[in-house]
Amino acid sequence: MNKFILYGYQSSSATKRVMIALKLKHILYDYVEIDLSEGEQRSFAFLQLNVQRKVPMLTHDQYSLTQSLAIIEYLDEIVSPKSLLPENPTDRAWSRSFAGINELVFPTL
Repeated sequence: MNKFILYGYQSSSATKRVMIALKLKHILYDYVEIDLSEGEQRSFAFLQLNVQRKVPMLTHDQYSLTQSLAIIEYLDEIVSPKSLLPENPTDRAWSRSFAGINELVFPTL
């Protein structure tokens, strides 16, 4: 397998999701910080890599992938043996729906 490079922002929950998946799959990768607070995602150099100008972005082989859940599913499909998702279809669906939540909202007491 060729080198993985993750472009992300440390404060991004989506970037952290991908980092967790990479760690669980024992994938070595290089990390490139894209400082969103400084507007680095709008730079010409980053535009050449990623027309969406969003993080996270993972490069592998000649491909550049965006959107954390798509990246995680890709990693799960290309790196075995153990899946990141449960085997039971209901549990898998619940996991996918939970992963789609951007923020957890807790009721006030």
